[in-house]
Amino acid sequence: QISIAHGSEAANSFFEHPLREFDSVRRAVTELMAIMPPMVGACAMMSATLGAHLQDEYNIPAVIVVGDLKIQGKKIFDYKKPIPFDSDGTPNLKKWSGHCWVGIDEWIIDVSIFRTAYLLGAQSVLGRFVVENFGEKRGALLASHGELASKEMEYIPRAVLRGRQINNLVSGFGYMVEKNLKNSE
Repeated sequence: QISIAHGSEAANSFFEHPLREFDSVRRAVTELMAIMPPMVGACAMMSATLGAHLQDEYNIPAVIVVGDLKIQGKKIFDYKKPIPFDSDGTPNLKKWSGHCWVGIDEWIIDVSIFRTAYLLGAQSVLGRFVVENFGEKRGALLASHGELASKEMEYIPRAVLRGRQINNLVSGFGYMVEKNLKNSE
């Protein structure tokens, strides 16, 4: 999927660049989360923004992935179709049912999963699972596929986002941050 979306050179870079800059990733995640309040449905905008920031500022070959999320065999997010964009390029995330995260080598970085789980609460499968397996008041998920499989949490990639899709999601993120800043004044 990476070579289809970005070409074989990008795919080789992704697989040949093991994540070693954990401090850079943590710094970027912390910066991102500080400016965006928790909300359900922000995974695509937050992941696109984080991935672009990691590539631009730290030269880390991050890939923005969309797909399904299964917990204990149950689909929590079900990717049925690509993220719809309105005619002006604005992402229409209310009409989308998948999940989005950042991939680097074997690592998954999910900046929204804990926020979503805590907002949904313990009555949801996701909320209950996150609290039982990761605890409360966690920031972002940074884990390998293997670590998550042992917890029965499976990220299933369906597609990789590209240029215009990423740019439009980053613009949407900027709009949301600006809107939240105006509302807090």
